[in-house]
Amino acid sequence: MHTFPIRIILPAIALCATMGVRAEFIAPEDNPPFRRDQLPLDVDTMATLSRQFSQLGSSLKPGDPSDEHSAAQCIAIAIALDPVNRQATNLRESWDDLSKLAEIKEEHLASAKTSTWRAYSWLSDKQSGKDANILADCMGDILVKLDPQHPKAQGLAGEKGAWAGWVATLSDFKKQPEMVAKVNPEEGVPTPDVDNQADTSSENTENDTPEKASFKLKTTTAKSPIWLYNRETKIYTLKLATITLSEGHSEEDAEFRFSMPGIEPDFTADLRDSMLRNSKRYLEQEFGKLPEGGRVSFSFDNNLIYSMKRNDKNLSGPGIALTHASLSGNEMSAILVGILEKENKLSSPINVWELIRFLETLPSSRVVLPKTVDELLPSLIAMDKAPLFLKHDIFLAEDIEEMIAYGLKTPDENTLAVLSQFKEIRSKAPSAIGPFLSNPHVLKRLEAINASCPQFASSRYLTMVGKSQRTTHISKKVLAHEISIALADFAEIEDIEEWNLRDLEHADVLLAHETSRKALDPLERIVASEDRELYGEAIDLANSARTLARGIKTLNQRGDSDQPFFDKSTRNAAIEIRRELPAMKRKLAEILGHKFKRDN
Repeated sequence: MHTFPIRIILPAIALCATMGVRAEFIAPEDNPPFRRDQLPLDVDTMATLSRQFSQLGSSLKPGDPSDEHSAAQCIAIAIALDPVNRQATNLRESWDDLSKLAEIKEEHLASAKTSTWRAYSWLSDKQSGKDANILADCMGDILVKLDPQHPKAQGLAGEKGAWAGWVATLSDFKKQPEMVAKVNPEEGVPTPDVDNQADTSSENTENDTPEKASFKLKTTTAKSPIWLYNRETKIYTLKLATITLSEGHSEEDAEFRFSMPGIEPDFTADLRDSMLRNSKRYLEQEFGKLPEGGRVSFSFDNNLIYSMKRNDKNLSGPGIALTHASLSGNEMSAILVGILEKENKLSSPINVWELIRFLETLPSSRVVLPKTVDELLPSLIAMDKAPLFLKHDIFLAEDIEEMIAYGLKTPDENTLAVLSQFKEIRSKAPSAIGPFLSNPHVLKRLEAINASCPQFASSRYLTMVGKSQRTTHISKKVLAHEISIALADFAEIEDIEEWNLRDLEHADVLLAHETSRKALDPLERIVASEDRELYGEAIDLANSARTLARGIKTLNQRGDSDQPFFDKSTRNAAIEIRRELPAMKRKLAEILGHKFKRDN
């Protein structure tokens, strides 16, 4: 066996000591070379482009200096376009803890590439302006690496972006941390320098077993507009309910579960299963393995019952936000609305417009709505409901992370600054807000808030009012929602037969007519011309209830006569309601993208 001199062994071992050591990820600085307010992009487009660069950054692999460099560039652009993009800030933090990095689906990655190339095309145009061109150069550097086969990539050789002072260079990412080898003088064998290194043996042992989550708060609460049922009075009421989460434990069953005391488990099975299915991965990524035998119970004011029929899965968004609060110890302090779907996304409840209109009756609050309602909110301005945006601090959340971030009792500094700035504007607003909002100084402050937090809907829609960009008609979807609300009291007379008219109360049918017309009449001036036919059909249904009510009153005045009542107008009104109301419900469901109940 050959013996090598120590002078040969030492460099070899020193070299081995540095192999496999990953350089610390170098996060970008807050120093973008372009001004966001000079970009030819509205706040929604900037937020969307920001999310797409977050997705591109998620596709890169730690350990490769080139990938880490590109990831830093993606994060830099994402945060520059939308400073409160939670996905981007989480990605920046996750590169220092590789276990938290989430994989991105191929279809989402392909969609992000296509969209960002499209944005690059018009941002790189000279007519888009200097700042847009600077952003386009930076985007091109990233896209060339991530999508080199794209036709536009062929003419973009060499880095052109103004990254200096913003993102570290590729050579900085290639530098590896030094690990100096020492020689044991007694044995002549090199040993690594561990003077300043922590003993990680215990950490390695612990990491073999997934960390377990624990409840930091035994009980916690949140607010949400919910239909509740009183068993004593048998009355349903839409109210701003206090949802109380209580933590519990089961020794017999190790499965983590949600429950709703007071309701038969079979009635809530779909809701509870979807909540666990859609939230489990997210909660375990945040806190570790969910507590074995853990029980999360939701209850409501005065032991009122959650109406599954009227709420469906509306509890899921607020419920998971409360579960997060219980596990993290960070309480919620906002009105929360939204249904949790797959991949942490939030969708709108079927009755979301009813919940939005309900906000008019509530005191000033912070409100978090799903971003999917953005298409509905301009109609509030057409309905002269713009003061609602001044009354409440309304945030739009795309996913459960944003719902939690904007709903926290103590949100981040940027959100606190936005709330403070908007509070000052609110405090100076007169009762007639139109002229106030059009004041250049007020508009300037609103636009500053918009740039700082595109998800803050209150300032964005008030800016539209101030700039006279208001829409004059409600959308077809909002009209469909309004008709659904107006005809809600028709449910009891929908299936009545003309020979059973005595089973109806005159006062109930008349109330259905009056309630529907009270809701529909104010809409006449703001219904778009293409929606007039639908609106007219709703008015006809409402009037049929009046005709029916009059006939029932006459019928009842005849006493206990067994003779059938063959008043033609009354009979026709009953037939029309029985035939036309289901047809109307089907139309409304199609417009709103809901499943028609009779198809179940």
